[in-house]
Amino acid sequence: MVALFIISFAGLGASEMINSAFSFIGSAQDKLTAKNLAYEGLEVALNVVNTNLIRYGNAACLYLDPAKHPPCNSGNRLEGNYRLIFREPSILEQFDIELDKVSAGDLDLSKDQSLVNESYLLSQKGDFLTFDQNAPPEKKTKFYRMIKIGYDSGGNMAAVSLAQWKRGETVKTMKTQKIIYDKSQFK
Repeated sequence: MVALFIISFAGLGASEMINSAFSFIGSAQDKLTAKNLAYEGLEVALNVVNTNLIRYGNAACLYLDPAKHPPCNSGNRLEGNYRLIFREPSILEQFDIELDKVSAGDLDLSKDQSLVNESYLLSQKGDFLTFDQNAPPEKKTKFYRMIKIGYDSGGNMAAVSLAQWKRGETVKTMKTQKIIYDKSQFK
């Protein structure tokens, strides 16, 4: 009887350790995914700024493709909240990444604002996590991403890339930020 108790107690302890290990692995995987999403958002914002400097001599242009959008001097300034949309590259389309301006408010999963938050929900599309409002429910992920671009009083452009997800009922956040255009470097 005592041997049976010891064996069952050891088995219970081992199963608890295995459950804890799987939980830790899942948490680490979520953090790594969110960190990559946040850094990817900054990289794309920086790419847009660099492309704008080369094409227009102006970092603040909103669009990458002048064939589809008005020229930079039309008042379309790169500022506000954005989401990334990845498209599978094709022969007919030059760009496979688009910064899409979102007129909804800021992403915040801790608030009851599901319509705003849904504007930033990411779906699985091929190898990418991207915003896709037509994605079927099984392709939707638990991750959300918002890229916010703004200016400081000196005219420097900064980007904040925010990735959020829920683990149970707890909201988790990964945030990165960077000055993506330092006006003093281009005097």
